[in-house]
Amino acid sequence: MVDLFSRAGLVKEALEFVNKMPIDPNPIIWRTLTAACRLHGELSLGETLTKQLIENEPFDESNYVLLSNIYGKMCNWQKKTTVRNMMGEKGMRKIPGRSMIEVGNKIYEFMAGDTTHDLYKEIHDMIEEMNIKIKMGGYASQTFLD
Repeated sequence: MVDLFSRAGLVKEALEFVNKMPIDPNPIIWRTLTAACRLHGELSLGETLTKQLIENEPFDESNYVLLSNIYGKMCNWQKKTTVRNMMGEKGMRKIPGRSMIEVGNKIYEFMAGDTTHDLYKEIHDMIEEMNIKIKMGGYASQTFLD
């Protein structure tokens, strides 16, 4: 339900749902809500929730990445840099995103920022074309660890 509310842009309703749940929300629920805050512009709430996540889970690098991304969306580059430096001091780093696809019984793996594939330009052009079409259809991406 939190994910559904979040994807629909109903961040406040998602938070209300979490606060009324009969069980304690786990970190995944809080991260889902935090990512929705970033996506839908509820940046102050996202900052507050992410700081709480860091307090509860100080060794989970994804919490720092979420906070860094929120500061980036706020255009607060000083705070974003501070969070990234904190990660470095703790020996944490953001792990690049990966995708895999099977074509013709062969598995291809792609990592964020990797441009070494022989068909990189064609793949990139196709992804851009697909992104345009899905955005025209109303889709809003929601990534957790940009």
